[in-house]
Amino acid sequence: MFIVPPKKRSQSAVHFHKYGIMALLGASSVVFEADGGCVQYTLTNSGMTDLVYKIKSTNNKDYRFKEVYAFIKAGAKLNVEITRTVSVIVLLLYLYTERCAKAQPKSDKFIVQYAPKPVDCKDPQAAWKGLTAIGEIAVGIHALR
Repeated sequence: MFIVPPKKRSQSAVHFHKYGIMALLGASSVVFEADGGCVQYTLTNSGMTDLVYKIKSTNNKDYRFKEVYAFIKAGAKLNVEITRTVSVIVLLLYLYTERCAKAQPKSDKFIVQYAPKPVDCKDPQAAWKGLTAIGEIAVGIHALR
């Protein structure tokens, strides 16, 4: 297997595999307000093979990902919704003091692991259990004030 190094502004990993060329592209970082919010992160499969992916995060307390497991067709783009939630303590502090309480800024990351999609598989989570990732993209998540 041959891996092409990632670019500066966006990350990609290109794999020449027995199933053909596989590549998954995405931005290298995502920025949020520390007080929460929602962004769309775009994954692009620029390869010739359908892929299945899984998202892992260093902070599952503050971030939620919509479509942790999914299929992405060859040549297609897919949006992943990432939501940063504000902790209950920050909300309670705001309600009791009637001041604008700010959540703490923090840097985390998430990893998109991917593998070739098995033939005739309908459930991405079930498909992932029997697979080994052939590549991954690490993405920084930065919460700023």
